[in-house]
Amino acid sequence: MDNTNNPQPPSMPPTSPKPDSQAGGIIGIIIILVVLVLGGLYLWGARLKSEETADTADTNGQTAQEVLNASDPATDNLGTQGTSDELGAIEDDLNTTSLNGLDTEVNNINVELQ
Repeated sequence: MDNTNNPQPPSMPPTSPKPDSQAGGIIGIIIILVVLVLGGLYLWGARLKSEETADTADTNGQTAQEVLNASDPATDNLGTQGTSDELGAIEDDLNTTSLNGLDTEVNNINVELQ
């Protein structure tokens, strides 16, 4: 077999290289800078908000440390209960224990945390 009659594909004309486009790189850099600036502003705002929350006092004008150190009448009353294991003494202790204000304290805590 003779391969002399094989047609050759036409040669493609050489393509000239495109000049490098700087617009894509510049736009990418601008987008990155905008994202960094927005992230910095977000972190700065979050820091200001956390400092503001930490510096504020509760509704009575007391700081968190003052509230922790304050005595609680309900807790003090629990300490004055009797130590007897007689049924009558236990019933008397239960009758003198007031648990009515527990819900209000929990609701106050929930309001302060929000």
